[in-house]
Amino acid sequence: MKNLSGIILCLGVMLNLITSNDIGVFGYISIGASIIAITALLFEVYSKKIKYLVVR
Repeated sequence: MKNLSGIILCLGVMLNLITSNDIGVFGYISIGASIIAITALLFEVYSKKIKYLVVR
């Protein structure tokens, strides 16, 4: 559940940045960072599932 809350937090930050008028360079960096964080979390979840399947 920690991963899910992290993803929701990242999405909230992204939406906040997108909806604000003055995104600027830092806004795009933050969006990129949150996308990287989401993909890392998803990869972590799926790699655990794959390891579990491989072990069985």
